[in-house]
Amino acid sequence: MQKAHSRGQSLAFLLILLMLTSLYPIGSCAFWNNDDEGKDFQSPTIDEKGELSDSDSGNIGPLSYSAARSTTTWSGNVWLNSSYSVNVADELVISSCTQVWLNNGVRLYVAGRLKVEGTTACPAIFHSQGGGDHEGIQFNSTSNGRGSVINNLTIENSLYGITIYSSNPQINNLTITSPDYLGIDIFNGAAPFLNDITITGAGFDVISPTFWRYGIGISVGNLSTPVVNRVSMDGLITRGINFWGNSGGLYNNVSISNVSGATLAIAAGIWVMDARPLFQDLTIHRSDNGIWVRHYDDSLLTRLVLRRGDITDSMYRGMRVDKYDPVNYTNYQSAVVNNLTISGTGGSGAKTPGLAEAGLEINASGAWIEDTVIENTSAPGIRLYFTDWNTVGRNVTILNSGEVGGGAHAAGLTVRSTYFAPDFSDLTVKGSPGAGVWAWGGGAIQGDNWHLYENAKQGLYVNSATVWVDGIEAHDNGYSGLKVEDARNVEISNLNSYDNGAQALDPSNGAGLVFIEANDLESQSGDIHCLNCVSTNDAWGGVWAQDSVDLIIENMEVHEPGNNTSSIVIDNGGLTHTQQGGWVDLIGIETWQNTTAPAIDLDQAVAIINGLQMNENHSGIRWNGDHNMVLSSQLINANLSGTTSCLDLVDHSYLRGENITLSSECSGSLTFTNVQANWSTLSDVTGSHALTLDSSSDIRLHRPINVDLNLATIPSPATVSLAWDFGVWVINLANNGVPSAAVSVDFDQLNQNFSYQSDYGGYDFFGNWVGQIWTSSGGGVFTDINISCAYDGTTNATNLILDQDIILFCNLDLANQPPFIGWTTPQDGEQFSSGGVVIFNATSSWDLDNDTVIATWTSNVDGDLFGTCVGQGQGFPPDPIQMYTYLEMNQEAQNWSGNQFCPLSDGFHDITLELCDVGGLCVSETRQIELTNLPPILSVITGPAVDFDGVLRIPWTSQVVFDASATHDPEGDTLQTTISASNCFNQTSQGWWNDPSMWNGTELEWNVTFAQAISENCQVTLSFSDGVNPTQYWNADVELDNELPNANFSLLRNGTTSQTEVTLDASNTTDPEGDMVVVQWISSLDGLLSNGTGSEYLIWDGYLSKGVHTITLRVSDDTVGNIGLWSDASILVSVDNSPPVSIISSPQNAMQTDSSELIDFIASGSGDWDSWCDTFPVAAGVEWHCSATDPYSGSDWLQVKWESNISGEIADGWLIWSGRLEAGNHTITLSIDDGLSNPVVSQILIDVTPSAPVLGMVNPQNDDSFTSANIIWWDASNSTDFDNDNFTMTVNSDLLNEAILDNVSAYDLHQFRLPSGTHSLTVTLTDETGMVSEEVVVINVIESGPEVAMTSPENGRYYPPASALLLSANATVDYDGDIVGYQWFEYVNGTEVLLLEEKWGMIYFGPGSHHIALYAEDTRGAGEWAHVNITLGDSAPKLNQSSLIVKPMSFTEEELTTIEVSIELTDLDGTTEDVAGQITHGIQIWNFVLNDAGEGRDLVAGDGIWTGTVDVEAEGAGKPHLRIVATDMGSGEAKVSIATADLLVKEMETDMPWVTVGGSIGGIILLIFLANMFVSFRRRRLASMDVIGSWTSFSDATSSVGIDQASVVDAAEESAVQMENDLQMQEIQNPLDVQTAEGSEIQSGKDLPKI
Repeated sequence: MQKAHSRGQSLAFLLILLMLTSLYPIGSCAFWNNDDEGKDFQSPTIDEKGELSDSDSGNIGPLSYSAARSTTTWSGNVWLNSSYSVNVADELVISSCTQVWLNNGVRLYVAGRLKVEGTTACPAIFHSQGGGDHEGIQFNSTSNGRGSVINNLTIENSLYGITIYSSNPQINNLTITSPDYLGIDIFNGAAPFLNDITITGAGFDVISPTFWRYGIGISVGNLSTPVVNRVSMDGLITRGINFWGNSGGLYNNVSISNVSGATLAIAAGIWVMDARPLFQDLTIHRSDNGIWVRHYDDSLLTRLVLRRGDITDSMYRGMRVDKYDPVNYTNYQSAVVNNLTISGTGGSGAKTPGLAEAGLEINASGAWIEDTVIENTSAPGIRLYFTDWNTVGRNVTILNSGEVGGGAHAAGLTVRSTYFAPDFSDLTVKGSPGAGVWAWGGGAIQGDNWHLYENAKQGLYVNSATVWVDGIEAHDNGYSGLKVEDARNVEISNLNSYDNGAQALDPSNGAGLVFIEANDLESQSGDIHCLNCVSTNDAWGGVWAQDSVDLIIENMEVHEPGNNTSSIVIDNGGLTHTQQGGWVDLIGIETWQNTTAPAIDLDQAVAIINGLQMNENHSGIRWNGDHNMVLSSQLINANLSGTTSCLDLVDHSYLRGENITLSSECSGSLTFTNVQANWSTLSDVTGSHALTLDSSSDIRLHRPINVDLNLATIPSPATVSLAWDFGVWVINLANNGVPSAAVSVDFDQLNQNFSYQSDYGGYDFFGNWVGQIWTSSGGGVFTDINISCAYDGTTNATNLILDQDIILFCNLDLANQPPFIGWTTPQDGEQFSSGGVVIFNATSSWDLDNDTVIATWTSNVDGDLFGTCVGQGQGFPPDPIQMYTYLEMNQEAQNWSGNQFCPLSDGFHDITLELCDVGGLCVSETRQIELTNLPPILSVITGPAVDFDGVLRIPWTSQVVFDASATHDPEGDTLQTTISASNCFNQTSQGWWNDPSMWNGTELEWNVTFAQAISENCQVTLSFSDGVNPTQYWNADVELDNELPNANFSLLRNGTTSQTEVTLDASNTTDPEGDMVVVQWISSLDGLLSNGTGSEYLIWDGYLSKGVHTITLRVSDDTVGNIGLWSDASILVSVDNSPPVSIISSPQNAMQTDSSELIDFIASGSGDWDSWCDTFPVAAGVEWHCSATDPYSGSDWLQVKWESNISGEIADGWLIWSGRLEAGNHTITLSIDDGLSNPVVSQILIDVTPSAPVLGMVNPQNDDSFTSANIIWWDASNSTDFDNDNFTMTVNSDLLNEAILDNVSAYDLHQFRLPSGTHSLTVTLTDETGMVSEEVVVINVIESGPEVAMTSPENGRYYPPASALLLSANATVDYDGDIVGYQWFEYVNGTEVLLLEEKWGMIYFGPGSHHIALYAEDTRGAGEWAHVNITLGDSAPKLNQSSLIVKPMSFTEEELTTIEVSIELTDLDGTTEDVAGQITHGIQIWNFVLNDAGEGRDLVAGDGIWTGTVDVEAEGAGKPHLRIVATDMGSGEAKVSIATADLLVKEMETDMPWVTVGGSIGGIILLIFLANMFVSFRRRRLASMDVIGSWTSFSDATSSVGIDQASVVDAAEESAVQMENDLQMQEIQNPLDVQTAEGSEIQSGKDLPKI
């Protein structure tokens, strides 16, 4: 991993000072180095046991490093070049304002106690020395309970800020800036207290990381449980707080912001994995992910508890709860959240907007979410995947959340692929760009009391999912309140949908309730059910369903549908018989509709309408039943109404109807087209409604009420059939119904004749038989029914007209008929025990003629059963109609029979019952029963009970009860019993298992033991014999378990305090089998006290820490089968606090000293038994009163106070310390208080006299080194007068004649420089009483090099053209006054060009940028550079038109003439190098150049007069035009100036004809020249488009390489030509104005801005 360190050049002095002074660690400004210990420091690591070890040697942690004294105090500047350790018995105190400078990789280890005493105004600060980052502070496990406290500390630029390993420091007001890896690392059971923590900028210096664990604010792991209050974190790469390894803790008022940028891990404000933290008042802002809860290890529990949280502007997720292995999802709640707000996820405030996944996401896990608001998220507010019922939401609000155009992810809440629906109650979703709630892809959700409103699309959208919700308020959604598509098993109840669908274009999205393929296959499960649903003012109707079956709309109200739509529309035209189809149920429907559309509109639908009320003005029902299915529809309990139409039925193959009412509000038509209907109880309230049938319709009206078919339209061959019910009674003269009579029913028309046998009661009912048919000709004749009946040769007949419901009586004058048998017991083939009770019951018998019935019971064995009875009686009940129809045999109780006893023999009986009436007509029936001796009925209960698999598992020596007392013999025979056992006893020995003589043979209960068994597996057998039947056996397999010892013990002690020894005695505990005992003694507070095998471990002696202990004795034996099994016994033991002990061992009583003397105060022998000895300081010859082990509740933190009767409190918290006393006779009191007992004290006397002031240097320190250039900050503010006298300070150097400081305050900060040399500085302190002290401080001052600076020119400044610049080094100083030389350079194209070798001088520079450098060197050869970048302006050339001289001005044609031209040119920066001339005469052009170099006709070089010549031979007379162009390319942009003149060509006096020839040749030459000029001009135009770059600070001057300067000039010339043409036009118009444009400065392109 690479790391960037950008500390800046400001640390240069610091680094030099470090190198010069690191060899002299003295005083309060110290460099800590371990080299004097003979080894280099190696960064410690945590080994596999969790202990600190040296990475090379393996030595245990800080013990191998330099150690502090018992109490060490740091103040001022402290330099650590290697790691420093506070040993287990020591304390390090870091004073306020202390600056600790740590080298690369250096760490402060705390094994003892650390106290940082920073203040808000002046905190202590840990700095990096600059070469790399340090590793902060580490608390080791031995520092636990030692009272480390950090107040107001700042840690800068570290790899780790604070590491806490198995410890519990208290940290207050901590600021950590720019930690690379971790701000605070807490692990291995650490339990610190953290208050007011600030961490910023974590991980930003880590470049190209190779591991993920960096950029983390706080990491808590491995059973750690900190208590954290008030945390602020900002700017972290990976995590704010990272939890792992079964950790937890309490976190209050935590604020985290800007966690983003991790590449090897998920960046999150809070990361919880396999941990259980509790957060209260949490704020997370602008992180990649707010909270991420992940369950990884199934052996651990993951659960975040959050109370009151605010997560804002996350980039990806506000919160996610998931399982690392999503297939093995966690079926418990990994997060419990109350009062959480998540807002702005993926919004404009996020680091990168538009990348959000969800406000809250639960994936393969569960969570409890209560009182939560999620708003303004560019993704779903809540996204659920692979969840189950362990995800619970209570009072959740989702506002303005969802991914625009994201389908299911546009919803406020989206759920997919769930196991057993998550449960949300009191859910509110508003303002989503999609649906409020979208369940899809196998998602399931349940809940109640949902409020879904103002969403862009549906309130609730169910797509291929299962939803159960009770109570939905859906309103003002852009689309439907509810939409169900391709789903099944949807239960919606108490839905109120209103004002939905305003953004929809049609009902498929705009009805209140929409169902599309919501089940498209009829089944026995998976219904879509809407119960108690209401639609009001929905834009496109109440219900719109397409291709949906198993759809049940129950108890629905529809109010005022919009867009002239129907209240309910069902369109199942897409379903086919070969693929899909089924019913739609509309139950309890009521509509209020004021439109011309039908209230109910069903198209190609098979439906059951049961309960329909339509109100207001509408067109009733329109129902096309052509559904391609062999299914029938039903219209039941419907109140029909409508204006233009009440009922419009089309294509019904069979429509069943019942209780249909034509109301007075039905003013429209009733039409039937191709309808086959069968309706019962059609009622016409007014009797004036007309049915209109087409020729393909047939209707049966069963029991119509007030229906006038004379008003009906019945075209041929259509019919309307009227049907009624009839009943048939077949009775005899006694008005008893005749059973099983033969009955024939014959109709004269319309119905099919049939026959049947009458019911047992003689009455039969027949419903819905056609009595009349109406056709186009009107009503036909009524049907005549003819009934004939026959029984026992007697017949009769009757008939009636079927024009209403009728009952027909068929009377048979029968002769006397035999009775009918009603025999209930016994059943045929029933078996009874020998001599058992048998009840004969035929009391249900009866006689058709109401005659008295007499019963006779006969056995083929015993004959007449009444005849066998002994005693008096006539049978039961004594009914005059039913005599002897009831008989009890072998019944001892005789209440029924008047003291009769009727015996029945054992054996098989054919029992015949004969019933006869008084007329002697009889009937009989025979059944067979058996009475026999039955075997015993076994019932055995064991104690302990037999296991479910039939095995009796018991301890080896325990008693077992076999209880067979419920076993009985049906005949009451005495049972002979035995008990035996096999396979586990030595059969050669006698015992209950093989010796029947031990029992009397009739026992039904045995108490036995298996203590003598030799095998662990037995079989026990019980036998039962009645002497008649075969012996019955009961068997049980027995498994004998080796028994554990029986644990019991006693407690012995002589007191109740923790310092009293305790004896735990279990010597009476033995093992039943005599096995070796395994013993554990456990305290609920102190843990394992003892563990071992053998009786010697049954007694424990030791000490218990204070508190109420549950002392548990656990015993087992050494058998393999009992491994892990224990017998235990427990008692409560209360241990009281032990009082502390106070002893002053040093100084001695009556000591004499002065106020400046440092006194060692030692309290050897003091302490508290409730404090661990390891928490006390270690010093030679010192012993403490303490506990050898760490008490369960932690060591008592002793309040130790040293007080003086003069000075008051002089020390707090220390048993060993050093200090001074003011003058006087002191009584010193040592007070020790454990907070539980009364404080204990001890006292001594000390006599202290006054003393002189004492020097306390903060800076500089003895042997510090400086350069002569350094300002020495003199800080002696630690000086003091222990008598509080005022004093002054004087400082003299042995190298100087005058005092450096004279009688000044030592408390003020002074500054001065010193000349080079070794100064012995004598510091004299004089107090107001005249007491004087002197100390010498040696300072090394080294010669310094020059400090180079330019007075002029100024860096970055713009100077005007042709300025003479002053180069001045007057700002350069050398505090040794030995500068020997100055050199000025300019960097030209990367090369140093020497300009000047003086301290100052005037130099001219050309236009453009210039990099100027100054170098100065002293006599020692030490030198230094200074650099500036400046810019000089670029001046334009100017030709002086008035100075233009042309010789000659006139000449003769055809004569070769030399023309000399001169002109004055001025250019402030002298950069003009190109002056060209051109003479134009017709098509003739002569070009020439002018120079100021003293060449040719130019007489003086550099005088500003430019001269040139040209030879011309003019063809023809005229006025040739002369143009002079001066071009300056100094800055890369062409600047030009032009001067012109007209010449005169006179005619030659000759008549030679060659003029014509010459003109022709000249014309050809001119054409060639013009062609060349065009090519050249084109090339230059293209080249002039090149771009010229600029420059940057401290770079070389811009190079002109690559720029076609000729093309730039040509472009300028082109512009000048245009200007010249303009001037010529002006000359023609006004010759006097020609000079106004002379010398104009022209640039190509736009003018450059001024700098």
